[in-house]
Amino acid sequence: MINNLFLLFWGLVFLFIPFDRGPETPLYNTILLCSASGLLGIYYYLCNKNKEYTIRNNILIIIFAAFIFWILLSNIWTIDAFATDYKSLTYLAAFILFFATVNYPDRLDESFIVKFILVLFGIEMLIGIWQFFTEINANTIQGSFFARSHGFFVWPNTFAGYIILIWPMIFWKYLYSPKRKYERILFLLLFIGEWVLGTTYSRAGWLAFFLTSVVLNLYILHRYQLIQTFALKLKRVALSMILVIVGLSAIPGSQIISRMGSLTDPDTFGRQRIWAQTFHLAKDHPWIGYGFRTFHITNTQWLPPGIRFDFAHNDYLQYFEELGIIGLGLFLIFLIFLAGKGFSWFRLHKQLDKISAPVTGMGVGALAVLIHTFVDYHLYIPGILTLFLLFIAIFLRHHPNASIQQIPITGKVIAVPTQRLFQIIVLITLVVFSVIQPLAQYFTQQGDRAVDAEDYYSALKNYQIATVLESRRGENYMHLGSVYSNQAIREKDHLKKWILLNSAEKEFERSTELGPLTWNYWQVRGEFYKRHLLQLVSSGFSLDKLTVLDTTMPGWRDMWLTVPKMNRFFNRALELYPNNPDLWINRAETWLQFEEPESSLVWFKKFIKWDPRDLSAKVAFGDALQQLGQYKQSLGNLKSVIKTDSTYGYAWYLMGRNYYYLGNQDSAFLSLQLAKRINPEITSIDSWIDSVNYSDDE
Repeated sequence: MINNLFLLFWGLVFLFIPFDRGPETPLYNTILLCSASGLLGIYYYLCNKNKEYTIRNNILIIIFAAFIFWILLSNIWTIDAFATDYKSLTYLAAFILFFATVNYPDRLDESFIVKFILVLFGIEMLIGIWQFFTEINANTIQGSFFARSHGFFVWPNTFAGYIILIWPMIFWKYLYSPKRKYERILFLLLFIGEWVLGTTYSRAGWLAFFLTSVVLNLYILHRYQLIQTFALKLKRVALSMILVIVGLSAIPGSQIISRMGSLTDPDTFGRQRIWAQTFHLAKDHPWIGYGFRTFHITNTQWLPPGIRFDFAHNDYLQYFEELGIIGLGLFLIFLIFLAGKGFSWFRLHKQLDKISAPVTGMGVGALAVLIHTFVDYHLYIPGILTLFLLFIAIFLRHHPNASIQQIPITGKVIAVPTQRLFQIIVLITLVVFSVIQPLAQYFTQQGDRAVDAEDYYSALKNYQIATVLESRRGENYMHLGSVYSNQAIREKDHLKKWILLNSAEKEFERSTELGPLTWNYWQVRGEFYKRHLLQLVSSGFSLDKLTVLDTTMPGWRDMWLTVPKMNRFFNRALELYPNNPDLWINRAETWLQFEEPESSLVWFKKFIKWDPRDLSAKVAFGDALQQLGQYKQSLGNLKSVIKTDSTYGYAWYLMGRNYYYLGNQDSAFLSLQLAKRINPEITSIDSWIDSVNYSDDE
């Protein structure tokens, strides 16, 4: 019964992998932490039953625990509290699952675990083949239920990670399979795994597979003199690999040969640039790093336009950037001790059997992931991380020289009831932590729905609850500030409006304090200023007074809503993400709206050079040129818009004004008439037509 519960908790972890989409769906963290607390509860129950704590490989456990503790500790100095909080819980749950499995006091039914993984692997491979025939290049299944998930079969590189991790275990299980029917099923899984690995086009995945599943497995077979014993089975596996390469090469549109030929490409997907920039960032915080899982925030300062990287494509380098030398050092020490266990495994095992052979395959698969992750991010994917740790845990449990320390529960300084109370508190704390994020997300979603319905009172209430649950998440304060801003826009009473604006400013300020390097917090804060400054201007307030603060005015210190502050926030967003085209066009349009067309030109030119097909940007650029009196340049720019879209009413309107300024009244009249016919709602178009008619009369 206890064994079945143990396997059930591990089963939940893997069955719910497709639900993991990072912070967008915190449910997976709930499943991980609840499963971890369940395993820990079973461990405590068996220890209490046996009246002693069983601890295996205590040095490895202590080193790995120190690494996890450092991740949790990085919550203190992190540049973005929520990003670190969220992912550190994932790693904490993975460590507890690892700890409970390594130290499970009773015998585990490893054969059942292997069968469970095989069934899951078979299902995922079939879905992977379906994906291949759906999209020949094995890209993400956009719009499907699995899009953007971190589970099996979705991202090609992630999929390759699962295959190279599991395939060696299946290989050794196949070699030692006693039943012919079972043997055929295992061979089919091997063949499907090879085929799907080929369809991922993951060159590093192929290389890691070759070094471990082929070269290392051949060495192990040679060492134990098993090549002759399994000669027929090995020939079948070799033939299946050849068939996969030939078969994939023969499919129309296949890129497998060109991908193989580019294995020596020195700069795959610009990874050398990513690594160089990541190392450069790490040098600014060499010892403690920026905080766990904050790479996607720090790397915006060098990203090329229109590109986003959430990972450094090298987990060791990303650990260095996020956790510093101390964090990376702890992880490398853990791997060194683990490597020592691997070498001693082969030294102490005189021969392999039907139990130790698949466990050997688990060790080989774990090594494959550690090789592949030099150019990828497998240890940041919860599904791969937990399966990787499960394989290591089983490998350590079967090690011939596993150090087992048994500490009696009775006769210690701490009384048994106190120990049990501590156990209960630990388990309850884990469960409580597991539900905080989904609850906060629920109230955030309720707040979003209330905003859509313009029910700002309910929106505030829901966002405030979410903020209490996740007080370190800057996005919650950003939501609150937006609600206060929306209320202020509609408020007619000047005193109430000012109170709402002050409340909004405090919330936006809090968001930028929590995420000082998160560019969109600064951008949203600038948008808040822009929105209300434009409302003041439209109501007749002098733009000059909003641009240069009059310190002789009574209460001038309270006048924080100014154009210079708005510009400071927009400029800060641009400093953090200088190559974001959305920020370029926003900056250009903002300068234009605040009657600074000359300052807008550089941003319009930059954006249009990046995306020359954006007609609205070209029209706004034409407007800026017209305001500066550059009528011919403006006219040429607007003509290129009309050539692409002859129904663009506002472009015709601006062209008419340009013709008017250039003295071409006939063309001005025709352009303005056409603009009115296309879009009669253009402000002041009738007055312009009247001006042209009056000029003709003159």
